[in-house]
Amino acid sequence: MAQQFLSDIRFGDNIYIRLGDATNGDLQIYHDGNNSKITNNTGGLYLGSDTAIGFQSADHNTNYLTLTSSLATFAGDVTLGSGSSESRTLTLQTNSEKDSVINLKENAATYGFSIGYYGVANDFIIKRHDNSTNGTDVFTLYRENDNATFTGDVTINGSHLTLANGATAAQSTDYLYIG
Repeated sequence: MAQQFLSDIRFGDNIYIRLGDATNGDLQIYHDGNNSKITNNTGGLYLGSDTAIGFQSADHNTNYLTLTSSLATFAGDVTLGSGSSESRTLTLQTNSEKDSVINLKENAATYGFSIGYYGVANDFIIKRHDNSTNGTDVFTLYRENDNATFTGDVTINGSHLTLANGATAAQSTDYLYIG
């Protein structure tokens, strides 16, 4: 028989709500004094909503993850990887400087590459990280004037294009030099 409650139900710490026929319940909900826990012991755990499901910060001012029927939205960075100092990670990052970046890094996030749009101008930049915080720009495509800047050598269709100050344009069977 269903029960109707007209006010709050209060449980002390470490008092479990157990649902289902399994020995300790198919689903458990409780608070251990420090953390709230939901444990699903049988089958999958599904959350449903007519509009969206949001996972909020402790102050309830930020949805860190919002799920709708067609989109997952993250507030802040998303990191895939173990986080250990020897691991490789993939981070999707946005910040207040209007950067939208994909970071591919290893070894405590100091070596690797960053690919993305940087700053208000939305310049597309590929950066190489070699034990530095900000990285070195390897390729920049400027939004305002459609110019591109390369740092170092660039290989195109098996030919080698070298950019150097003061060099004159010359072509050989293997290389094209533009100064």
